[in-house]
Amino acid sequence: MLAAKYQETKEKGKAEMQKVVAVSLTSDMWTSINMDAYLAVTCHYIDDHDKLGTVLLGVEKFYDSHTAANIAQVKTNLMEEWGITDKEYEAIGECLHMLSPFNQATVELSE
Repeated sequence: MLAAKYQETKEKGKAEMQKVVAVSLTSDMWTSINMDAYLAVTCHYIDDHDKLGTVLLGVEKFYDSHTAANIAQVKTNLMEEWGITDKEYEAIGECLHMLSPFNQATVELSE
């Protein structure tokens, strides 16, 4: 039941984001008390009623080293999964160590 609700909510979010031109992406990376690393990516957009929309694209367990290339790959995968690779996007409020992965993802998506 929870999986079905998640899928339904995700499909609604994907459909909503297909209507927008641009999105803002924020992310955070942290390590749990058990020393497991996680990366969360959130997407913000203005809908066709001029209302702010926010969708959590995903929280991924991060197994690789925290290099710009590895972080960019996870972000790119989430963007592809949600169908927003064709959107103009901006990285907002990122720490310096998180900006490089967004820039790398931008280069990869534009190629």
